Amino acid sequence: MSIVKDILKDEKERILELISRNEKLMEDLPKGSISKKKRGSNLFCYLAYREGSNVKFKYLGKEKSIIVSEFREKIEKRKKIKQRIKELQKNLQEINRGLGEK
Repeated sequence: MSIVKDILKDEKERILELISRNEKLMEDLPKGSISKKKRGSNLFCYLAYREGSNVKFKYLGKEKSIIVSEFREKIEKRKKIKQRIKELQKNLQEINRGLGEK
């Protein structure tokens, strides 16, 4: 039984390291989502994010600009990393149950 617990402890350490690494990656990526607003015949994009209880908007540019597409990619990457962290936390809970921890 000791071998199984050692394996679970090693896996727990590995998962905690992965969570930490993914959280650091998320810090460099923008929070929020892209909001589109129509002005006349043009469509402009803004980064919408929260600061406390307030929603802030940061101008990015016209819809088809390179900056907007870069922000879309970064936001999508952040969502994938966030999903990966959720899966790792779920695995961590299962390992803690296997070790008899909360």
